[in-house]
Amino acid sequence: GQFNFSEIRALIDKKLSSNPVTQEGANIVVLNGSGVGGIAQAQADKLESAGMLIDSVANAPTQEYKTSVVYVLNSHNPATKADLERRFATTAKTTSPPVSVGEDIDFVVVIGASAQTSD
Repeated sequence: GQFNFSEIRALIDKKLSSNPVTQEGANIVVLNGSGVGGIAQAQADKLESAGMLIDSVANAPTQEYKTSVVYVLNSHNPATKADLERRFATTAKTTSPPVSVGEDIDFVVVIGASAQTSD
């Protein structure tokens, strides 16, 4: 809207940041696969506060994920991949995610039930 400079501010923050994850600017979709209401948004908020760009938050096709799964859709963002793997104690998969996403999406994170007991 008029006088909304959030995109400009985000670009400046990205360029001036010393955080490699912020500099990469990877687009991430976060899905709730746990069956626990609100857990995906809570995790997305944590990722966003760490400098990651959250494209969208939604429910996964199934709610039976015990652990979180990270899907990497390209090899352009190694710092973000490493950070997501560390945060969710997993190795990113290069297979197709459980939902279709746009070509601009770099990662899909499916939040599993174990995320409710970790930070």
